[in-house]
Amino acid sequence: YTGDVSISGGVTLTVHFDGFSPQFTLSCISTGGPATTVMWTRDSTTVTHGTETVLVNATTAEYIHTLNVTGRMEGRYTCTVANNKPSNGSACRDFPGQPIIVLVGKSTNSLNFTWNVSNTTDDSTCTVEWEKIGCLAENRDNIGSITTNDTSYSITGLEEGSRYNITVTAGGQSNTVSAVTTLKAPSAAPNVTQTLATSYSITINWELAPCEDITGYSVRYGEMGTNTIDTTVLNITGASVTKATISNLTLSTNYTIQVAAVNRAGTGVFGNATIVMTVEKSVHLTFRQKIIPDCGYVILDD
Repeated sequence: YTGDVSISGGVTLTVHFDGFSPQFTLSCISTGGPATTVMWTRDSTTVTHGTETVLVNATTAEYIHTLNVTGRMEGRYTCTVANNKPSNGSACRDFPGQPIIVLVGKSTNSLNFTWNVSNTTDDSTCTVEWEKIGCLAENRDNIGSITTNDTSYSITGLEEGSRYNITVTAGGQSNTVSAVTTLKAPSAAPNVTQTLATSYSITINWELAPCEDITGYSVRYGEMGTNTIDTTVLNITGASVTKATISNLTLSTNYTIQVAAVNRAGTGVFGNATIVMTVEKSVHLTFRQKIIPDCGYVILDD
């Protein structure tokens, strides 16, 4: 091996027979940097077919390099791995195809990426561009770009719990991936905007929460003056749902109601408490009429 990468494991050999034609699979592992050059040789002769390189651990930049050989190809096989940084320190070069971008770390306000390179030229630079993707496709902001000679970059100053498109371009080839900074529970507290009460139920409407990868809402309620509001919860699924009905209530009773937005990180802050009273049970009366001579009509309660 050469450069910054190193071979961390020996060569393994697997042999099985398919009829009379043996098939061999050789593999070696490299760590510590992007494998820009992988070369297999058999008795000093370069093998160009049946090779494959796969990233197996982005954190340690661990790659496994395999060689599949069919036929009676006895000999001494060698795996050579290098990152081939040029003398000027530039590791970013033209790509033989779209760059493979790998997310290796993130926080609430940063995204850390690496990408693969080839060794076709020594002097080209990479362009890294990013933009925040809002709830709507046209709602895009927090746009930035840099040029670098390296094969990794940490984008900082991003918004918490937000989705970004990251594009890497080099040698006329580009690729784009999407990633989300570490998500927090929703910060906005939806407030109840409208209520409708019956004897045993209350229907409420609330404000739509801002875009924070909302997955639903949590409605908590309880009889006013008791501690049941902390334990009685109605979970609503759907980012655009703004209405719910609370059933099986007690008639002529005051209830305290609050709403919070929910995402994959948890339940956010509950909004202002709204007090709603269920109505008394309706009483339906019927009447009969009786004609009293010389007095006209008199309506009597039935």
